[in-house]
Amino acid sequence: EELGKFISKVLKPGSEVLSIEELGSGMHGTGFLIKVKTKGREERYILKTIHEGGFGHEYPSDRAKLVVDALLNYPSLPKGNKFLAAGSVQEDGSLKDLGNPKDLFMIVEEVQGEDFWNELKRTRDVGKADQKGKDTLIKLADYLAELHSIKPENQIVQERYMKFVRDFIGSGELT
Repeated sequence: EELGKFISKVLKPGSEVLSIEELGSGMHGTGFLIKVKTKGREERYILKTIHEGGFGHEYPSDRAKLVVDALLNYPSLPKGNKFLAAGSVQEDGSLKDLGNPKDLFMIVEEVQGEDFWNELKRTRDVGKADQKGKDTLIKLADYLAELHSIKPENQIVQERYMKFVRDFIGSGELT
């Protein structure tokens, strides 16, 4: 039902989903054949999902990266199939179109405090860690120790934690 609404709104206004057939499930995801009737003509589409666990897909952000990369790169592939839509499944089960993003953004709540980066720059400029810098570093170390002492509640959370550590260590964010 939700997929029919999505296709009718995003791909083919006024279309009707005739059938959805699972094509198969592999190591990375599952493919579905979707048959749609539009203006008396049958059209066929493939919906691809990406499995949550393993292969670096533990977080929704990992799967989103693959989808956004495909969205941006499919058009430049010679003889490639046309990328038609990218979407997300919402908490209520509805489907939302990602559109054709040039870039992405996020909005978060404001918290009060000072960016740790400013303290690092201040310490660099002073040339040594003074008591304020040491106190700030101890607060950060205490927070990180508390954060990493939380035991994963299940295997999926454990896999996500390990992936986060791997990604962080290999990330350009550290340079």
